[in-house]
Amino acid sequence: MSDGLTYIGAHAFQFCDSLTEVTIPDSVTTIDVYGFEYCKNLSMVTLGKGLATIKSYSFYNCDKLTNIYCKSTTPPYVDYTSILSVEVPGRKIYVPAESVNVYKSASGWNKYVDAIVGYDF
Repeated sequence: MSDGLTYIGAHAFQFCDSLTEVTIPDSVTTIDVYGFEYCKNLSMVTLGKGLATIKSYSFYNCDKLTNIYCKSTTPPYVDYTSILSVEVPGRKIYVPAESVNVYKSASGWNKYVDAIVGYDF
């Protein structure tokens, strides 16, 4: 993905079974609804520092998604619905070490308290 990209549109990568890893550039501010839904082989995602909004079902039914790296110190806003589907055993959401408690208490992110881990980016 290009560093000039600022927005990932609705359904942009939905059903892309060939995706195994994705790095969202720091320039992206929004991932729209269903952006990566049903990417069945997606196992790792890195979310850039500039991400401010993750809309509904963005990573829904990505059942192999076990490693999520969120580089922003401020948790991106998450719509009212879950961005992920059912819990995946061993899933970890890595966030800046100084922001662990902020993520764990943030609306939407607080559904994944047990998966949130501090990380030094």
